[in-house]
Amino acid sequence: MDDAVRSIIIKIIEQESKEKPKWSACKDLAISAIEIINENNIDVPQVVYQFLDDVDVREKDRKYGNWQRQVLCKLLKEGPLF
Repeated sequence: MDDAVRSIIIKIIEQESKEKPKWSACKDLAISAIEIINENNIDVPQVVYQFLDDVDVREKDRKYGNWQRQVLCKLLKEGPLF
């Protein structure tokens, strides 16, 4: 598991869980994680990559965002993502 990517995912979830998330910060964090994944050829589950790619969707659709964050939290709690 790449600790840097895991740490970024946690930061995104924490930021998005606030009453007034800073969506631009979430987008920047997601881009950073995608760059780390691509530059280091890290194999991640599709759900992780989709989470990182869907910040704009979660911003517009809170219900979808809540579902996606729940899925990632479950993965984080159950063990290694990758």
